[in-house]
Amino acid sequence: MAHIGIYVGVGQIIHASGRGSSTVGQYADQCVKYTSVAKVTYYYNHIYNCKRVS
Repeated sequence: MAHIGIYVGVGQIIHASGRGSSTVGQYADQCVKYTSVAKVTYYYNHIYNCKRVS
């Protein structure tokens, strides 16, 4: 695994994007953001595993 995100519903994950991201938080390598996991996105094509946690 190279990256971990949390599915928050409505086709979105929340993850720490880190360096190279277009979104910058307090520090360039510590930014958390929402990202789409729709079929046409990078993340959809690179999901290894996911499951619902109750």
